[in-house]
Amino acid sequence: SDALISLSRNAQGSCDQHVRCCDKGKGAKLLTSGPTMGAVLSSVFPNPKSDALTAFGLSGAIGGVLAPLLLARRLLADPGPLGDGERLVYFAKKVLAPLMLCQWAMFEYQAVSRVPQGEQAWTTGGDDSADNPRLAVKIARVAQNTFEQTCVTLGSNAALALALGNGNAAGADVRAAVMNVYMYIACRPLFLSAYKEHPSYRLFPLLAGGFWANGAAMLYATLRLVGVADSKGLFYGCQAGVAAAILGIVAKLLAKKKKKN
Repeated sequence: SDALISLSRNAQGSCDQHVRCCDKGKGAKLLTSGPTMGAVLSSVFPNPKSDALTAFGLSGAIGGVLAPLLLARRLLADPGPLGDGERLVYFAKKVLAPLMLCQWAMFEYQAVSRVPQGEQAWTTGGDDSADNPRLAVKIARVAQNTFEQTCVTLGSNAALALALGNGNAAGADVRAAVMNVYMYIACRPLFLSAYKEHPSYRLFPLLAGGFWANGAAMLYATLRLVGVADSKGLFYGCQAGVAAAILGIVAKLLAKKKKKN
């Protein structure tokens, strides 16, 4: 769709998209076709463990929540009144092909990236204690994470599509669920690029791609399922509540760890 193409162009321009071989003396390397997100982040935040990088990464959650809501009505035509079955069909038609293409491309990228190094699928091991493991290990983890996130993103937004009906109290409809998936797809190349530079750079594209927004979608759909009355407060409260709860838990765990040390 035009919406997915519009979201993806910038992401594709900022990510590795191909594998090239260098001279035999230096072996094979994955080269970039231009500035990547990983390279940009490493230049802005040279210390991957800095608090500034963490704060920037957490800001991705704002985009992951607001962008789909703001873009859905701008980029997707109103499908009109739909029954539950029709709404699921609309959702599936919009997202299944590009979502599965994204997953296939990530697995294929992982497979092709092994060729220059002469590695096999069963030899992609690494040191669990390594702060920044070798490239093959990072790419394997991105492929695995993408599979995990694809399943959660598809299921949570299918549930959201049903819960939203033909428009909820906040004015969101099935198009918001579709746009959530498109945001995830658009952020996957950025996630790969950032992860390849250093795992610590992955947080912004992870959250912008809906990592926490998925939890908010499932919480909202579950509360509506058990009979909680719809309202703007409920919808936006789920969005903010999930992020606040996670941040609160992480802050307590970090404080406990610091006290222990």
